[in-house]
Amino acid sequence: MTTLTTSAPPMAHPRDDVLAVIDDEAGVRATIAALRAAGFTEADVHVFRGREGVTALARAWWRHSGVPAFLAPFVAAILSDEQDIEAIYESEGLAGHTVLAVHTHGPDDVDEATRVLRAWGAHDTWYFGRWTMAPVDPVARHTT
Repeated sequence: MTTLTTSAPPMAHPRDDVLAVIDDEAGVRATIAALRAAGFTEADVHVFRGREGVTALARAWWRHSGVPAFLAPFVAAILSDEQDIEAIYESEGLAGHTVLAVHTHGPDDVDEATRVLRAWGAHDTWYFGRWTMAPVDPVARHTT
């Protein structure tokens, strides 16, 4: 079973990933089990929790962007809405909630990951494609 610590190997900038927030540990465990039953592998599911998880997620966000880490927040503010979404996940992680990132391999996987996440109470669910990002579920606590 996937542990509830930050996943390894490190995730690259979200691409072909569905990210969502789960509020409680039991929900995280059940969601991971349901994702595995739906065919997602352990390598497809990344878990980010607490300050360490938020830091790992922030590093993942910019790891392969070519932007030095200290400049990343400024570039994000100028070039895209990603900073708003990253702030949601940061605040949720620091509040003790868990951010799950599910790597997908096509549109059917996006639908299946979203279905599983929705069934287990996920919120603030976004899909990050190669060039776009979009909310994939109406259940959200935050607005961007």
